[in-house]
Amino acid sequence: SPRQAIYGKLAFSAGARERVYAMHAAGELRALVDARPFRGLEEVVPAVAHMLSGQTIGKVVVQVGAGGA
Repeated sequence: SPRQAIYGKLAFSAGARERVYAMHAAGELRALVDARPFRGLEEVVPAVAHMLSGQTIGKVVVQVGAGGA
């Protein structure tokens, strides 16, 4: 089945919620994660600035702990 993306806040029409739940259960949804890496607590402020810039695509992730800083 084709990949589908949902952006922003949507008003769900009748049956849309059930279709989204079914897509989730079937593994057809995936999270979009911004490509810019942020590692360690010292990069939280730059990560928030990046998020607020409006230039992100998907979620901004700051990696901490194992593999991070």
